[in-house]
Amino acid sequence: LLQARDGKEVELKGGENTELTEDGSMLKAKVNGHAVMEGGLISVKPGYGVSGDVGPKTGHITNMGSGIVTGKVLDGYDIKAGGNIDVKGTVGNCVLEATGDISIKLGVTGRNEGRLIAQGNIAAKYFEQVHVQAGGDVESTEELMNCTVQAGGNVRVFGKKAIIRGGLVRALQDVKARSIGSP
Repeated sequence: LLQARDGKEVELKGGENTELTEDGSMLKAKVNGHAVMEGGLISVKPGYGVSGDVGPKTGHITNMGSGIVTGKVLDGYDIKAGGNIDVKGTVGNCVLEATGDISIKLGVTGRNEGRLIAQGNIAAKYFEQVHVQAGGDVESTEELMNCTVQAGGNVRVFGKKAIIRGGLVRALQDVKARSIGSP
């Protein structure tokens, strides 16, 4: 058995979006978000940023604020955000849920199991084999291919291709694309 050494008293130093209790024993967050250590200070950031991919290194992400991913979201890794979700890469077979909007710079390949759920709008370059449920609009700059889409607003596919093929598309307002269906 090894005896533990006595610990040192640590002075809590709060940074951005934190407050120290009167007795100095606890540091509380003033906003929903995630805690980070910056220059010896504990701060709370309202949004959560992932530099790179969401995958084995990060695990699933649940955040009360918005989330930004500079890479892609790999198959099997989910994101839940109490704000917007912004992905700069592609999204695989996973679940993205947001109380705000979901924006995907490239596209989504859900393999018939992936889901995108947002109370706001959902936008991506392309959607393939994914379930999409938006309180607002669903927009694509290329195609909706074999997807199940429900929109509280419009479904718009624009750009050179502007194709909706296969699947089921429902909208409370308009469904617009250059080509819908196939021979």
